[in-house]
Amino acid sequence: MNRFRAARKELKYKQKDVASKLGVTYGYVCDVECDVKKPSKLYINAFCSIFHVNPEWLATGKGDMFQPPVCPFVSEEARRHQ
Repeated sequence: MNRFRAARKELKYKQKDVASKLGVTYGYVCDVECDVKKPSKLYINAFCSIFHVNPEWLATGKGDMFQPPVCPFVSEEARRHQ
């Protein structure tokens, strides 16, 4: 199964919901999930960022599907000590 689709289904979103959140068309989401189109780097980055999907898992299937959200106001040094 396509990992974009697997993550979307795990989150219980419909394709139109993903399209709306990412600012793309429903058709684009469908094409990516059906392997008709290769997703752009921008789409991949936005998908991972907005839905907290682990980019390594998305690319390779290795690791956890999701990663915890990172607060943009926490410094890198503070994150290392959490």
